[in-house]
Formats: sequence, C-alpha cells, structure tokens
Amino acid sequence: MEQMFSFCNKLKSLNLGSFDTSSVINMDRMFSQCNLLEYLDISNFNTSKVLTMNEMFYNCILLILITSKSVRYDNMQPNDRRKVEKFVKITRIR
Repeated sequence: MEQMFSFCNKLKSLNLGSFDTSSVINMDRMFSQCNLLEYLDISNFNTSKVLTMNEMFYNCILLILITSKSVRYDNMQPNDRRKVEKFVKITRIR
C-alpha cells in the first residue's frame, strides 16, 4: 500500500474501514502530501504484519481526525513508530 494515496491533493475525507490490510507489510507514505485531507477512517486496519509506516501522514497539514480501533505498532521499527505517532492527531475513537 506504499504511496497508495500520495499526492491526492483534492482528497478531503476517506473511509477505508472495509479495506483488508491483513497481509500488508509496507504503508510508507500512504497518505503523504494529501494536504487537504481532514478525516480518515481506518477503523478496521489490521497492521499486525506492517513493518514500516515511514512518513505515512507526511504533510497532511489539515488532518484533524483519524478513526481507528486498533492500529498496532508492534512490528514496526522504533523510528517509524515515532514518525507515525507524530502525525496522528486523534486515534482509537470507536
């Protein structure tokens, strides 16, 4: 899913609650440069196999709400974990 939505400059809201991410290992820059993105629902993301989320929310300057049930950072490198947490404004809403 690396760079899947990168540079989607007109994207304001996105609901990915039905995505099956159980086999994903790379979410690098997935939403990078989505500078109009405000609301993101990743409530059913399974990140248990994800190894890297580097710059996942880079330059998402308007992002104010991320809905998530259980994003796991267990298998991530510590530097990647800190980078992701830096950009997450609100998590685990539901």
